[in-house]
Amino acid sequence: MRILVIGGHQVFGYGVAASKGFVDVLTESVSTLDHEQVTVDTLVHFSMEKTIEALMGLGNYISNYQLIIIQSGLDELDGERPWTHLFSDSFHSFNHQVETDEVYRKAIIVPSNLALMRELYRPNPTLKQPSLSFPCLPYIKRMLLNKMASTGKLGVIKHFERQLKVMINLLQNFKEKVILLGPQPSLNPCTQLLRNLGEDILKDVCKAQDFNWFKTMEVIEPHPYFFLHDGKHLNALGHRVLASQILRHYRFEVRKHQYYFQLCDN
Repeated sequence: MRILVIGGHQVFGYGVAASKGFVDVLTESVSTLDHEQVTVDTLVHFSMEKTIEALMGLGNYISNYQLIIIQSGLDELDGERPWTHLFSDSFHSFNHQVETDEVYRKAIIVPSNLALMRELYRPNPTLKQPSLSFPCLPYIKRMLLNKMASTGKLGVIKHFERQLKVMINLLQNFKEKVILLGPQPSLNPCTQLLRNLGEDILKDVCKAQDFNWFKTMEVIEPHPYFFLHDGKHLNALGHRVLASQILRHYRFEVRKHQYYFQLCDN
């Protein structure tokens, strides 16, 4: 079985020991339960733009995978970013004529070295959530962000929606084997607001496209038990819970859809 996983820090298990990330736990579980060899290609990208570029480069080659897991929006839906990044609707035009020849595809498909990524992005063990002199500031910021969102002028949300639609269009022909991870919760109130807004958009876009997605916020609670000291990244427990629920989703949802599509083809 071949699996493709695309995402950011969570994919290589930021801050957790080797073999404790959700990709490693999921791979071992699938291999044990299905009694077959599992090969995983991981593409670590820290933005939806890079994910879209990779999908465009892969083209129909993506059909060689039996399962595709894609994480999106963690960096885009981050309420701790500067105000200018949250308000501006940064538009990046994509070259939809990307060549998907063998040379370009090989350049795209080189799997990320997860051990190296963990080494390069090792967290500071003493780093904790910042203690503010005015603890009400994040909630004031959240109120302002919510107000901007209600008027449709919050650029980061518009940007996320645009990228999401492009991504789903690229995955439309392979949707029976895709698990699109919804935004995960955050202990930061501003980030949590953006993640909730992003999930609402994801829900509407996927419903319009008849696209299945994984509701991360239903399996991971915004509770310190699931997070590192920085309050942003999942700890080993969070990764283990996420992996177990993705496996459950795969076995009871993705396989059901794959069986349905096979019947339709026959």
